[in-house]
Amino acid sequence: QSIELVYGSKAAADGLGFLYNNYMSAFEFENPSHPFYLRPNSIPWTSVSPSIIFYNHEPWIVLGSPGSARIFSVVSHFISRVIDGSNSMDIAMTRPRIHCSLDGKISIEADDSGVEIIRHLKKMGYKIDIRERFSFYLGAIHAVLKRQTGDGFQGIAEMRRDGTAEGLN
Repeated sequence: QSIELVYGSKAAADGLGFLYNNYMSAFEFENPSHPFYLRPNSIPWTSVSPSIIFYNHEPWIVLGSPGSARIFSVVSHFISRVIDGSNSMDIAMTRPRIHCSLDGKISIEADDSGVEIIRHLKKMGYKIDIRERFSFYLGAIHAVLKRQTGDGFQGIAEMRRDGTAEGLN
């Protein structure tokens, strides 16, 4: 579940192990006919994408990322790089990221391998937002993978933010 800003509301109940969110900004406050208008039993807009990937009917990878509207781009690219690209999780996490906003603006991490892509997108008329390599803006993958050999787990935490991971054997 998303908690909105870093550390959410900055409040937690003793002993429960989670932070309360401050996700009220995702509601619509002015237009009562809007689907995300704040009313009893309404839900806010969100792009939360916690993911569990199965292999042979068993949980294999569990992952998620903060990043607001960019979450789905971050999570789907990571999954594709691990499954389709056969990248290890650490390689998949360090690859440059790209996101296309609803307004058509493309945010892309600066990287020598992306120069030609950026040139091509600009030529096609896209608005390009070049971000620094390992930009905080483009999410923060945190994932746990169950090793197929059955000898433990691999955890990975994003270098774009202050993540840490520990593994078990």
